[in-house]
Amino acid sequence: ASAEQAQDAYNVCHTLNQLGVRDAEIATLYYDQSVEQAQIEILAQQIRDAFPALHVEIYASMQPGNTVVIALE
Repeated sequence: ASAEQAQDAYNVCHTLNQLGVRDAEIATLYYDQSVEQAQIEILAQQIRDAFPALHVEIYASMQPGNTVVIALE
C-alpha cells in the first residue's frame, strides 16, 4: 500500500474508534464511481485487520458526491 493509502486507513480506523466501532458488528462501505474497486477492497481489508471481530461489507453506490460512506451497525 502506498503511504497515502496507509494514512487514509489510519484516519478511517481512528475515526471508527471515535465512533464506537468496538460496539458494532458490521461496517458497510459504500463507494462511488470515483473510487476504484481495488482501492476500496484494500481499505476494507485494512479495517478487517484492525478490527478482526467486525464484519465488513462493500457496496457500489450510485449517489454522486460521496466518495466513501461507512455505516456502522
